[in-house]
Amino acid sequence: MTPSQAIHHHSLIYEMISRVILALGLLHTTAAIQCQNQYNFDVPWFAAYKFPQMAGEPSDSAEGYGFYYLDSSSKATFKPSPVSLKLPHNAIGYTLAPYYDRMDDNDVLHVFYNDEPAINGTELKKRLLKMKLNGKISEAESVEVGHTKGVLLFDKDSGSGIWLIHSVPKFPQADTYVYPKTGTEYGQQFLCLTLDTQTLAQLGTVLYYNHPDVYSYRLPDWARQIAPDLVKVLESKQYNKDPDSTNLKQPIFVKGAEGTKMDVFAKTHLFNDDLWAGAVAPVYGSLEVETWRRGYLIDTVCDSPNPVYDAQQIKVGGSDQFKYTKDHSKYGRTLDAKDKVVCIGDINRMTSQFKRGGGTVCITDDDLWTAYDTIKEDEGEAIGGRPDGLFLGTDTIRHRSASIASICSNMTTLNFTFICMGSKSSSGEPLIFTEQNSTLRGPYDYTEIERSQLQWSVAIGTLLAAWPFHLLYDRYGTRHVFMVAGMISTFATVLIPHFASRLNWHFYVFLGLRFLQGISFGADFAAIGLITVHWASLKQHGFFISLLTSFSQISVMFTMPVSGELCESRWGWPSVYYVHAGLSLCLFLAWFTFYRNDPATHPLMTEVELEKIHRGKGEHIKQHETTPVRAIMTNPVMWSVWLSAFGELMMSQFIVMYGSIYLAKALNFGVAHTGYAVAVPRFLHLMFKIISGVTSDKIKFLSERVKMIIYNTIALMISGAFFCIIGFIPKEMAYYALGALLIIECSTGFICGGFYKCATLVARQHSHFVLSQIQFIKCLSLFIEPLLVYLIIKNEEAVVQWRIVFLIHGILLILGNVVFCFFATAEPADFTYSKEELAARLGPSREMEERQRLTGKNEL
Repeated sequence: MTPSQAIHHHSLIYEMISRVILALGLLHTTAAIQCQNQYNFDVPWFAAYKFPQMAGEPSDSAEGYGFYYLDSSSKATFKPSPVSLKLPHNAIGYTLAPYYDRMDDNDVLHVFYNDEPAINGTELKKRLLKMKLNGKISEAESVEVGHTKGVLLFDKDSGSGIWLIHSVPKFPQADTYVYPKTGTEYGQQFLCLTLDTQTLAQLGTVLYYNHPDVYSYRLPDWARQIAPDLVKVLESKQYNKDPDSTNLKQPIFVKGAEGTKMDVFAKTHLFNDDLWAGAVAPVYGSLEVETWRRGYLIDTVCDSPNPVYDAQQIKVGGSDQFKYTKDHSKYGRTLDAKDKVVCIGDINRMTSQFKRGGGTVCITDDDLWTAYDTIKEDEGEAIGGRPDGLFLGTDTIRHRSASIASICSNMTTLNFTFICMGSKSSSGEPLIFTEQNSTLRGPYDYTEIERSQLQWSVAIGTLLAAWPFHLLYDRYGTRHVFMVAGMISTFATVLIPHFASRLNWHFYVFLGLRFLQGISFGADFAAIGLITVHWASLKQHGFFISLLTSFSQISVMFTMPVSGELCESRWGWPSVYYVHAGLSLCLFLAWFTFYRNDPATHPLMTEVELEKIHRGKGEHIKQHETTPVRAIMTNPVMWSVWLSAFGELMMSQFIVMYGSIYLAKALNFGVAHTGYAVAVPRFLHLMFKIISGVTSDKIKFLSERVKMIIYNTIALMISGAFFCIIGFIPKEMAYYALGALLIIECSTGFICGGFYKCATLVARQHSHFVLSQIQFIKCLSLFIEPLLVYLIIKNEEAVVQWRIVFLIHGILLILGNVVFCFFATAEPADFTYSKEELAARLGPSREMEERQRLTGKNEL
């Protein structure tokens, strides 16, 4: 007989015995309410683990109904149950049977609570309404509730009852035993305790702390006298007492297991911390914990006295090992073999759970601790212990940012060399030429029209290349395509000194080389999006975005001072282009050597690092998922992001393209000083940009939406106000203008915690497309900015003309912030879900956990 045949044969025998026992049990429906074992006999307590929906040893595991079982008499190991949860002929069904058999008995107390209650279905609602009208059953209104699931069932005559703690959504139903389909896909756990009726007072206090969503109850008069806090629970009253007493730990005594030490922990919404790290670990020491984790992850602080580690792999009984993403249970286990404690509860380790009630029961027992050796592999990610690996370290991120910045540097070299490559007056000042005195011009003296053409050629190249690069990235990946873009930029930069003359046909070649620089620049933002999507963990998202989008500031910090020194050196302005081309070549050779499109294919990537990158992103995100272009382009939140980006990029391009010209000609700064006067503010912008990205990820006491509005207001509203002010500063107060420029650069550094973060949180796996549209907007700014300056600035020394340009930019920044604050949200857009997930999001679904994790509320 094969093993599968043996299990099937055992299951049939077990089913026959169970039916006989059940028939005999019907003759004794008034027996004491206690936890029942697999044969319908009383036990002090039992624990059960429902296996995920995958092939395994327990019966019906492939359908998601199989489970493992142990109790107070067989607690040394989990054993596969020969019967499944599909029918009530199992320990859980037998334990709940007295409720279904005695639903009309007014002496039986029952309380069903679940943060996703089992009240769906027309017939069920009619039955509940009818029972409510008859005074036999009540339904509590759902309010802001704790993350709790369980059953209280007590009998007056026997003086006993049960507390069933579990993790299954929509379970149990109030009219009949049905194990819900919503509870089949993931692993689930149960813990049943047999208790004395006097324990109701304690349980009432525990639930008062937890503030559960009670969807069905009957509270007899005898119970009201015992448990006053339970009355408050059933009246939907929430604990708002002493803020210094927001969690509790109490011993709980199980009937028949008086020698086993058990403690119950509970926290209120005022606790504002993780139950496991903030309440349980300080009592028992370091823990390994398995809970549902989808976003809002909590770092493990290895330097703390009692670190809590999150499970990565699970193995129950003789089953195959499986990933924690297939599990929905909530349990923990001490790591110290001296204190062998197992805790089974109902709250997850997620920051979104800090302000929700929840609890756990901890059992000190050597055999049970051994049986719960189910958490496998490493102890999870720790902060303060082993440092991040090479490819999550900042050195590699800086290298990638430098590669992106080199393309921008190559493009912006002309903005500075305009100052030093043309003819100068006897006093050393650059001469201003117009068409009327063009006969006096040298080969490198350009009119304003020619300068604008050189800028527009870059903008046109970028505009034309943005969408083709998006398609090329989808087909060939980032590594090869961005390498080609870098080589195009290097090639064009090294040739510019040979064709920079305005004479003969050279100027048209010069325009072509600038066009090639624009084409390569069209690859930048899409590359940023793809690098972030593939390489950034959720907890490093803000840091990646802040540093990678700083390529413009990095390029200015390098290009402006270096160009200023090289221009006035004996090598002259051509050396600016040769130095930039050489560095670009080195950086992109390093890019091609070290970068991989998929972290999993990198030869130096470890499994631990790879798990960090993928953790919490959701398995529904596919490697080549189709981008929902229409849905993104019609989303108002995206347009508010793009309007903010347009204002910020216009301002940034103005500083990069004309900041040095404004300082040198309108405010009379020296050439070398001009380079530093533009580069230093850019450095401050970079510093504050990184600070904003990191702090936006780390601050926990504010919601994501509030943080984004605050950061965006600092970035755009303050800079917009100072942009308006700077236009009114006269030449005599030039250093005040420089001070205003410093404030603008510092404040705009907060954009990464504002609209950039909003884009990634709302667009999620499609954020690379949203960022590529910001690249398109940057292309427009490259085209619009020279046109704006050309139409308004007729005399570069006239402060009054510059004032108009500053006011336009200031108003645009303020307007962008007002619109963003109205639409800002941290919730993912509908287009981030598949059709099945979207349908589930709009109605009852087995995927309730996945959609609710992003709201910070009602996670399963």
